[in-house]
Amino acid sequence: MSTKQLVLVGVAVVAVIGIAVASFDGGRRYEARRCAVIAANEGCFVSWAGLMALRSTNHVDMARHLDSEMDLDAMILADMALRHPSLIGASQYQLLRNVRDFRKRYGRSYDYMKGYQPNPADVDARIDRALAYLESIHGTNSGSWYSWRAGSEDAYLDEPVDNAKHDK
Repeated sequence: MSTKQLVLVGVAVVAVIGIAVASFDGGRRYEARRCAVIAANEGCFVSWAGLMALRSTNHVDMARHLDSEMDLDAMILADMALRHPSLIGASQYQLLRNVRDFRKRYGRSYDYMKGYQPNPADVDARIDRALAYLESIHGTNSGSWYSWRAGSEDAYLDEPVDNAKHDK
């Protein structure tokens, strides 16, 4: 083989390796985004459902913790909705609506401490921006997004089942 052919083969091998590495890295980043949405969705839903169940009980410390967790997870979910709306489905959209409605109805059970918890005003603004953006993308009364909003088996319930024993 001549030097010219060896250089050509070397460039081809390097190009193939570069394409493989770039493809692998792109797939890894895509899966990391999906995992972030799934983790934030699960954490936010568990916190929201727990707060709905604890609303009339005397578990103040647990409610503060769940409040803070729900804000953190909702903020992550709202950020992912703004950055990668294709990863957000009906259940995440419905959960963001439920968190927004919960906050309007009950407020927060903790005092904001800078550096420890997310800023409540920032969380509410991000959720509102994410919901407005998702509605502008998917429309409000057409297509599959509307069927998700109207309620489907994929969307969360508007109110959780209330099985908590309430103090009187």
